[in-house]
Parts: sequence; C-alpha cells; structure tokens
Amino acid sequence: GFSLVKNVGTAGQVRVSFASAEGIPSGSGALINILLTVKADAPAGVSNLTLSQAGTEPYLQDVNYTPIPTTPVNGTFTVNVPAPEINVQGNGVNIPNGDTSPSATDGTDFGSVNVASGTVAHTFTMQNLGDANLNLTGSPRVSIIGTHAADFTVTTQPATATIAPGASTTFVVTFNPSAAGLRSTTVSIANNDSDENPYTFTIQGTGTAPEINVQGNGVNIPDGDTTPSTADGTDFGNAIVATGSVTHIFTIQNLGTGNLNLTGTPKVAISGTNAADFTVTSQPSSPVAPSGSTTFEIRFTPGATGLRTASVSIANNDSDENPYNFTIQGTGQAAPAPEINVQGNGVNIPNGDTTPSTADGTDFGNAVDVPGSVTHTFTIQNLGTADLNLTGTPRVVISGAHATDFAVTSQPSSPVVPGGSTTFQVTFQPIERGLRTATVSIANNDADENPYTF
Repeated sequence: GFSLVKNVGTAGQVRVSFASAEGIPSGSGALINILLTVKADAPAGVSNLTLSQAGTEPYLQDVNYTPIPTTPVNGTFTVNVPAPEINVQGNGVNIPNGDTSPSATDGTDFGSVNVASGTVAHTFTMQNLGDANLNLTGSPRVSIIGTHAADFTVTTQPATATIAPGASTTFVVTFNPSAAGLRSTTVSIANNDSDENPYTFTIQGTGTAPEINVQGNGVNIPDGDTTPSTADGTDFGNAIVATGSVTHIFTIQNLGTGNLNLTGTPKVAISGTNAADFTVTSQPSSPVAPSGSTTFEIRFTPGATGLRTASVSIANNDSDENPYNFTIQGTGQAAPAPEINVQGNGVNIPNGDTTPSTADGTDFGNAVDVPGSVTHTFTIQNLGTADLNLTGTPRVVISGAHATDFAVTSQPSSPVVPGGSTTFQVTFQPIERGLRTATVSIANNDADENPYTF
C-alpha cells in the first residue's frame, strides 16, 4: 500500500510514500513513473498527473507503476491546486503585504495636507494574480485600523467582493488630518488568499497648519491687541492735520507648517471710528510659506486734531486667529503756526487794545516841558510752533491822530523763532501840551492777529 502526506511548510507539495510491499507484486527495478488519476467529481482544473503534472491528492484513484519496485521507494512531487493570489498596487507600484514603510512612490505616503482646509485622495488597485476567484471577505471590504484611523477614510470601496483570476478592482483612501504632524494608520483587507489574509500595509500623511504672527518694529503685536504702542508701531505718534502723514511697515509671519493664506479682499482691512485717517498703502502677498513672511504698510493722515483710532483686520486660514485684529492710533496736530504776543513791562498787551495803561507801558505818562521825551521798550513774543515773520516796512508802524508825537526808535528783528522774542522801542515826544494818542501796528504772519495793534 501507499499513503500521501503533505510536506509541512511547503505549500502545494505532497509526498508519495510506499510504506511496505503489501499489495505490490514482487519484481525488481527502480520506480520509473507514477500516474495519479483523479475522480470524476474533481473540481475544474484538477487533472491526471505524473511527477510534473498538476493535480491534488484528495482525488487519487489508481496508482500505476512500471517496472515493479522491489523495495519501498519515496518520491516527492509538486501538486498545483487552483488558488487566488492577492496583490495591491499604488501608482502602479506593488505594495508588499505587511509593508510598514510608507512611500510617495507607491502612494502609501499621502504627503502634507492642511489641517483646517485640505484633503488628499489616493487610489489603490487590488489584483488577483492567481487562478481561482479572490474573495474579499471583510465588512467593509477594506478597513482602516490603527493610531490615527479617524484621519483616513475609504471613500470608495472595491466595487465587487469577488475578483476573477487576472482581474482587478480599485479603492480610494482620503486623508483629512485632524491635527498637525505625522499621522499614520493601517489598511487591512480580509480575503481568501491562504497565506496573505489579511493583506495589510501602513499608510501615512502629515498634517500641516499655518500660524500667523504680526510684528511692528520687530516686536510681536498680539491678536486682539487694544493697547497701541510706539514700541510695536501701532501708535503712529503725531501728524499735522490734512497735510502731514506718518507711514509704518508691519510684517506678517507664518510660524506654522502649512501655507498661510490671506483670504480677505483686501487682504488687510481698516475699520473703526477714524478708519478714514488710516490707509493701507501697500498690501501683503499671499500665500505665505511656512517660516516665510510678507509686509504691508499703513499711512496715518489725520483728518482732525486729537487722538484718532482704528482697527486692523487680517482674514486668514489660521484656525484659531481668524481674523487677526489689533488697534492702531495716532494724534492729529494743528499745522505749525506762529502766535504773536506783545508785552510791556512784562504785562500782555491784547491785540486791538484801546485802553492804554501805565501797567503795560502803553500810557507813557507826562513828558516834561515840551519838547521833552519818554521812551518805552516793548517785547514781541512768538508763542506758536512756526517762525513769526514781521512783514511790514517798517516792521512796527505808528499811525493815528498824533502819530508824529511817537517814534519807533528801535525796530525789532525778524523772524522770531517759536518760543523766541524780540524788542522794539517807542519814544514819546509831544509837540503840544495835553493828551496825545496814536496806534502801534505790527504786520505779521499770525493768521488771526495780523496786524497786531494797540
């Protein structure tokens, strides 16, 4: 008799062992041929075989041998049984079963995707390289398992659960990261391939996220800042109303790992109480690459005096700082102008004064014995912020009923700088007895006190 025993660890092989001479006619000679014939109910693809032909041992019926062996003989031969053979590809490149080294080449590395707004989908092909139907036995047919499974979704499952020999089907996996950094998981495909069930491989992708930061003068301006400062340029200082302006440059930085998109139209907007006093004269560029930066300029041109405020707003794709806002301010000042003032004896003499007084020296008192004389000194002050120009010729003029009784014996100098002063002298020398009066007139560039008279 004989028995057939599968070789352990060697798929598809059986061993024919002649255990004894029982039932074998006596004779001599080596084993030349063994013919294995199959039963009538054997499955398709199983056929009679010799040592090199295909077949399967459960369907053996007869053993023919010539010449007759005289001693037990062992013989090993390969039996090919119809079986499926699964293979998976990405980008036309094979992905080995059990692969744990994701690669962009075979599509198992999905690359970098923005956490807030991005997704990427890869298509994989499942092939049956065997000679029997490949059955996908899982539910779902392709599963995602592992640490970051929630970041990957099989958005298109294989269209069929049965793949014929030589045929293929596809499935699609979409990566939608929930956080920044490396995200990885495992694809698992349950099937009826006897030595590759389940078929698994690792996939990965990198979540990226932008991180906006704004600086002025190299100093960070926090999102939501409402305390303008000269240190970070959010306080523009002083500017002359209507004619003056101050321009500051600000820098937008991307401290994150994904592109920073400035999504507003315009990219930087000004709003708030005195928005019309601030203009974005140079808009930033977009997108801003990781570790990159871009700049924008704001010009302050006050429309009125006093403190002027507005808000800067930058719409962007930073998930927790959109929009990025901060307050800016500047102070409007009146245009530099002179401010004339005249004193006598250190006492102010108002412009247009018609009440001469000994206190301020506008009353010269009595001149002894016509033609005696009295001289008084007056001071012209510039209390303004621009040069005071004395524009008359001469600079101080005497007019009026008794102008000839008064003479400017020392003219002032011009111009008079802000905070400065100059003096002139008037001598009273009456030609007749009694009250003598005249008017002093000083032509100048003070907008509301020209001429200055008393």
